[in-house]
Amino acid sequence: MPAEDAPLYEAVYPYPQGRSTAHRFAQHAGTLGYDGLVMLGAGHVDSSGCDIVDGAVLSGPDVASMSGGLHQLRAAHTVLLVEGGDHARNRFAVDHPAVDVLVGSIDDRMAVNHVIVRTARAHDVAIAVDLGPLMTADGGRLVRYLQRCRELIRLLQHEDAPYVITTAAHSHRQLRAPRDLTALASLVDIDPAWVRVGLQRWGQIITHNRRRQDAPAAGVTIEEDP
Repeated sequence: MPAEDAPLYEAVYPYPQGRSTAHRFAQHAGTLGYDGLVMLGAGHVDSSGCDIVDGAVLSGPDVASMSGGLHQLRAAHTVLLVEGGDHARNRFAVDHPAVDVLVGSIDDRMAVNHVIVRTARAHDVAIAVDLGPLMTADGGRLVRYLQRCRELIRLLQHEDAPYVITTAAHSHRQLRAPRDLTALASLVDIDPAWVRVGLQRWGQIITHNRRRQDAPAAGVTIEEDP
C-alpha cells in the first residue's frame, strides 16, 4: 500500500477524444490537488499545472482487431490502457503483462469474475473502477451501475488485486478533486481510504514505467566518466 502522502494522479481524455484541451486539464488538475494526469491520446503536452504523462487506450470491436496494436502502443507510451467491456476483451487485457490498466470492464454485467481478477493480479494489470457514472447516471441506470461497481470492488478486495480509481473525464469540468471522490465514496458505502489508494496507484504505475523506459537496453553498457 502506498504511503499516505503518495502522489495523486488521474487519467483523462483531452481533445480530440474529449472536449477540453490537455493544457486546460492540467491547469485545472493542479487547483484540485492532483500531482499529475495521464493524458490519453493527446500526444506531447507541455504544462506547468502538474506532471503530464502520455498514455494511450487500445480499443476495438474484438480481440482480433486489438492484438496487432498492443506492442506498438506499449513501446510508444508511458501508460497503456486497454478498453474491455465483454469477457473476451477483459481476458485479453489481463493476460498481457504489457498492459497497465483495464478500463470499462463492467460494461457487460457478467464480464468480470474471479478468474479475470486473479489473472490481473498475477500479471500486475490494474483494473479501473470508474466512479464517473455515479455522478452522472440516475434512476435504474444508477442503481444497476452501483451494483456492478460494488461487485467489482468486492472481487478486487477479496483477491487483493491491483486497481485504479478514475472518473474517465472528457472535460476539465468533469474532473473531480480527490476529496470529492472520497466524499462520494462515503455516500455509497465505499471506503474513502480505498479510493485514495486507487488514485495513488496511477503514480506507482507511472514511476515503474518511467524507470523501465530509462533503463539501458539489454547488452548496452553505460560508461561513467572517470
